[in-house]
Amino acid sequence: MHNGQVKLLAGTLNSVGIATIATGFIAPTTSCVYGIMSAGPAETVIALTIVWLSCGSILLVAARHSLRGLRE
Repeated sequence: MHNGQVKLLAGTLNSVGIATIATGFIAPTTSCVYGIMSAGPAETVIALTIVWLSCGSILLVAARHSLRGLRE
């Protein structure tokens, strides 16, 4: 039961991390490339993109770290 819960936690963190990166990094970057974004100054968009990318990366590392709790 414990291993199942750990795997579920890791999977959830992984999914949320990927969604965070897609929402905050890939979407704004694509919008900027195609010129369809009007969200304010470029510096603000870049700063927020870096924050979203960092948060997503932290979640992915946490997912990987949570797998260390698996029992044999």
